[in-house]
Amino acid sequence: MRLREHPCWPPQWNPIHGGAAKLPDNEAGVLENAKLSIVNDSILFLSMSYGGDHYVAELSFDDSRFCQRVFDLLGQHYSSGIKAIGDLEIS
Repeated sequence: MRLREHPCWPPQWNPIHGGAAKLPDNEAGVLENAKLSIVNDSILFLSMSYGGDHYVAELSFDDSRFCQRVFDLLGQHYSSGIKAIGDLEIS
C-alpha cells in the first residue's frame, strides 16, 4: 500500500496483551478491524490476529480524505491477509 511514492504499509504491530506475544513477521496475520480516530481524522487504528494472538497498530496520514479512503477499503477486507492488503493499489 502506497501513498504517492511513499509506502505506508506494513504498520508497526503491537501485542494487545503486553510484550509476551511474538511479533509477527512483516505482513503475517489477518485483519480483524479498522477504526477511525475520534480525535484526529487522519489516523486509523487497526487490529489483526496472528498465531492465536491479537495485535493493534496505528496508521497516520497527512490527508484526512485519503485516510477515509483507506478506511473504506479496509472495511471491505476484514478477514483478509495483511500481505494481500499491502499489495492493494490506492490511487
